[in-house]
Amino acid sequence: MKNKSITFFYLTHKFYNKYKNCKEILYKPKRPYAVHLIEYNNLIFAIPIRSNITHEFSYKTIKEKNKSKGLDFTKTVIINDLKYLSKQPARINQEEYLKLDKNRHFIEKKMLSYLKIYKKALQKPNTNKNQNILSKNTLQYFHKELSILFNENNID
Repeated sequence: MKNKSITFFYLTHKFYNKYKNCKEILYKPKRPYAVHLIEYNNLIFAIPIRSNITHEFSYKTIKEKNKSKGLDFTKTVIINDLKYLSKQPARINQEEYLKLDKNRHFIEKKMLSYLKIYKKALQKPNTNKNQNILSKNTLQYFHKELSILFNENNID
């Protein structure tokens, strides 16, 4: 999204009801995940902020011992209707906000790079590395939307 500064939202109950059988989609009713939106090729990607990231497919903001806070690309969902986003922006930790806002263009590049990794994993799904990438990923529920992006070779 082409904002002057980065904005975060929550996903609505309508979204979670639609995808209630998708076990990899993060859902905490009492403490919802804030998501950062990236628009690319007519798709809106919603990337959640998490506090226990231990893998490389993320943008880390705050590091604590063996865990990090930041954006988790493996739990990205695609928003195909704005009714799935909260009307009011979500508020996040100020330190995280400043780091994410300052690096939003780098984050977009890193997300696109992750989409390329995911696409390559789909081409050889039986390797151990690729099975791990594909099985723990929320993009598996959005192959219909991603097929447009992947088939037009907009992600190589």
